[in-house]
Amino acid sequence: MQQPLKILFVSSEVAPFAKTGGLADVSAALPKVLKDMDHDVRIVMPKYGSINERRYTLREVIRLKEISVPVGGKVVHANVKSSFLPDSKVQAYFVGSNEYFNRPGFYVDPETNQDYPDNAERFSFFSRSALEILKKLHWQPDIIHCNDWQTALIPYFIKKLYKENSFFVGTKTLLTIHNVAFQGIFDQKALPLVYVTKDEFTSNCAFHFWGKVNFLKAGILYADLLNTVSKTYAKEIQSCDEFGFGLQTVIKKRSRYLFGILNGIDDQHWDPETDKFIPVQYSKSDLSGKMDNKRALVESQGLVFQPEVPVIGMVSRLTDQKGLDIVSKVLDDILNLDVQMVVLGVGEKKYHERLQKATTKYPKKLAVNFCFDNELAH
Repeated sequence: MQQPLKILFVSSEVAPFAKTGGLADVSAALPKVLKDMDHDVRIVMPKYGSINERRYTLREVIRLKEISVPVGGKVVHANVKSSFLPDSKVQAYFVGSNEYFNRPGFYVDPETNQDYPDNAERFSFFSRSALEILKKLHWQPDIIHCNDWQTALIPYFIKKLYKENSFFVGTKTLLTIHNVAFQGIFDQKALPLVYVTKDEFTSNCAFHFWGKVNFLKAGILYADLLNTVSKTYAKEIQSCDEFGFGLQTVIKKRSRYLFGILNGIDDQHWDPETDKFIPVQYSKSDLSGKMDNKRALVESQGLVFQPEVPVIGMVSRLTDQKGLDIVSKVLDDILNLDVQMVVLGVGEKKYHERLQKATTKYPKKLAVNFCFDNELAH
């Protein structure tokens, strides 16, 4: 049997604590599977203000209080709490900071629908906190599994800022690219956060991206291994600008270190025989519960239940990349059919406005939820 590994899984969102999309589902499901394979897996994520401490039994960890974390030219204190992934023995650490995470929204200000202007600072702090937590715990992982731009600084920090620190000598990094369209691109004000001077910020700099600072690019260049969500996507993001979003050449240079691994499904969390989030469980041998769930869904959305009318459910980020440009064009054609439709997700302002207008035009057919709701997603 393979020697059990110590694995730190670092993610900006983990279900059910905080979720905007598939990243949160993977960040919950994969650590559980690794734990079942007898690896020592722990999670680090931000302690967003929306996380219910009582519901998830977050507890203080004495040695993880008031951790001093360098952020550019200043020091910010992190207060870290601990819990477990529900129905598992996977320990999760929550990086708390009133300055950075005690606010509505994870990445976007819901009042302006714009990215928080200090996102570079917030996730620089988060990435550095993850490494400082390890030192406080005296727990040396074999692998740090990073996810997307929000944690892409970790491989860079280890090889640059901690290269003389013997604590991380045996630690390797893996960066998963879930969606290369989101790269963490900032103006040059972010340079102090990554300890790069303006003189060093040339075209050869790992962060340089058309005069901007690109966190994901640096992560791709500094991580020991890279992977993404399928073999097809791994090929696509190296092929052209349409799929690589400007990073295709950088990714191609590291192609020998890139692996495509198809995402699986959490067959416990999404099993309708045991799903806690649907009103009535059902199975392949008895589908009668589906009609009860259909009724519960449409009535919860203010629509009239009609047994013979199909209901279209769409859970998605509302962006061009997810095909909302196509949906938008044919939305009237769809809603002129004898159907009802329920939409859950957030995204680009133009699609919020398009869908909102459609609810006014088709109030008996369309319900839209511009939010993240794990229960409704089921």
